[in-house]
Amino acid sequence: MVIVVNRMHSSIFHTFRQVSLTAILICSVFCLTGCGAKGDPELIEFKNTMNTFFEDVAEIDAQLNALDPESEGAVEEMLVLLDELDAKCAALAEIEIPDEFYVMSEYPDNIHSNMSKAVENFHIAFSNDAYNEIYKDVADGYYSRANTRIHDMILLLHGELPTGDDITITTEEDESS
Repeated sequence: MVIVVNRMHSSIFHTFRQVSLTAILICSVFCLTGCGAKGDPELIEFKNTMNTFFEDVAEIDAQLNALDPESEGAVEEMLVLLDELDAKCAALAEIEIPDEFYVMSEYPDNIHSNMSKAVENFHIAFSNDAYNEIYKDVADGYYSRANTRIHDMILLLHGELPTGDDITITTEEDESS
């Protein structure tokens, strides 16, 4: 069966503090052993790569949320952590998705693209000791989309389908009728 998941994005932007994935990621370091990873070196490598990615993202997210926005150097620390997160997403985009998970084959590139745009706009928003709310709002939107895709990827790796009013799921049967 072919399943295609499309998510329409809301225009509501969130800050990185409002889109905390720590609890989701820590609870969602998935176990592919139930998905046939036992004995298949490709799936074991994929499982390990994804576990590492989710753990790294959870750690960076925890560090972002632990920042005191009033402290000196908080903006610089935030931007360094976001750069690190962007690098993790770039590495994710380079992995090969096994055929068993073809439904999310475009997710890593989408996550990386959105995270890169978010980080670029966060840097602009906080450049030259100034604050530009327009760029920050744009960054929030890209950051939210990247995190939504990460969440969707976690669900798919657990064998679940994302749900919501903004989700369209097309199956092979739908396409043939």
